[in-house]
Amino acid sequence: MKAALVLLAAVTASTAAASRAPAGSTIQVHATISYSKRDGDYRRASLRITRGGVLLLSVRVQRLTAGHARLVRLLVRDLDRDGEPEIVLDLYTNGAHCCTQSLVYRYVPEENRYRHAFHDWGNASYRIVDLDHDGRPELRSADDRLAYVFTAYAASFFPVRIWHFAAGRFLDVTRRYPSVVAADAATLWNEYLRLRRDRADVRGVLAAWLADQYLIGREEDGWRRLRAAYRRGELGPTGELAGWPQGQGYLRALKAHLRRLGYAR
Repeated sequence: MKAALVLLAAVTASTAAASRAPAGSTIQVHATISYSKRDGDYRRASLRITRGGVLLLSVRVQRLTAGHARLVRLLVRDLDRDGEPEIVLDLYTNGAHCCTQSLVYRYVPEENRYRHAFHDWGNASYRIVDLDHDGRPELRSADDRLAYVFTAYAASFFPVRIWHFAAGRFLDVTRRYPSVVAADAATLWNEYLRLRRDRADVRGVLAAWLADQYLIGREEDGWRRLRAAYRRGELGPTGELAGWPQGQGYLRALKAHLRRLGYAR
């Protein structure tokens, strides 16, 4: 049975529900989040999960109730391909450009209960895809840890980042998908060429592109191209690029930041 999402709305209360039967099983997993809203704020938001008709979880969703986020979607989906679906609650923290968060509830057979994991996607959000067509979903996102580091947010770019959900944890598996990373790098390089033609700030896009280059083992070529960009004066120093690292300082800061983030080993 495919996962379903049903939204019901009333004047003072709303409910979102999703249900699924695990593959090869007749056990139904059903999740419902209920809440009331006033002046755009969620009140008394609570999540209930039943499995095989038995209520196993009833919990207050504090991130909604405290007014820190709004509900994006409720989803029941087998994220780790173990035959048992997870319950995914996606939230958005509001603000100009931040942040998508996920609460994932996983059934633990030994305890006959649900435990949850939390993940903050930052500005990038995520999509559920099956990149290698093996039936196990990947969570495709981007690495917004490069935001504001080398330029303003509007000129920042984020390299692709791919995750698996396994044993209750989010695992970064980006390096397992070099073709996806290479395609992302090609897109970023074309964006760099466009920005260069427009004489715009290229520090953000080159930082993201170089991160991709590290993931696919092309960092030497990446640094060769960045040094060429420096010699052409594209990285400063100029007054127009003030406020973030420029020139040789940009190259040094970029190498150090990519090492801190785990791109450079």
